[in-house]
Amino acid sequence: IFEEIMEVISWEVDDKVKLDLLGFIETPLTISDKNYPLAINEYILHNNFELSELLILTSSYGKWDISIQKIILSLAIHYISKLILNPENVPEQLLRDMFSSDVMDINEKIDLLIASLPDPGLTRIGCKEYLDIIGLLEFSKILWRGKPKIEVDVKNEQLLVAFRNNNLLSDFKVDDDKPGYYIITKRLGW
Repeated sequence: IFEEIMEVISWEVDDKVKLDLLGFIETPLTISDKNYPLAINEYILHNNFELSELLILTSSYGKWDISIQKIILSLAIHYISKLILNPENVPEQLLRDMFSSDVMDINEKIDLLIASLPDPGLTRIGCKEYLDIIGLLEFSKILWRGKPKIEVDVKNEQLLVAFRNNNLLSDFKVDDDKPGYYIITKRLGW
């Protein structure tokens, strides 16, 4: 019955008929290599999402209709750990949308940013914009103007190490005069 339903889905019939038929399928389905109508794609992503297609969908995020982008964004947030392991599959537009999301927690956003930092196409200005979107304004000062006041904690240290490893700062250490804060040595020439 599965093959027959999938055959009908590819025909030129009313979307309501296709949606009714899809209700009988519990198997995960893909949409990226198909030419399904918008309503069918939405239904499949909500009800029959195939996890192996996540990175294909995130990579092609900007090519999809806005309603599909919203679903992909939701899936990307839900499966954030998969994207942190594969940051090359997260285009700039999706990164911005994820960083702007109220659903993601700050630690997930920082982990995603750290994973994205080795991107050779990410400029200092682009990184600063991401920091501003996330709300890490003290870190933003490292890349722009101002003296950052960054508290000592594990997550801040992880981000500072990533900055140092990606030449976004020269060095950092705990401030002996102000325990609980880091001293940041910015890169010269900025």
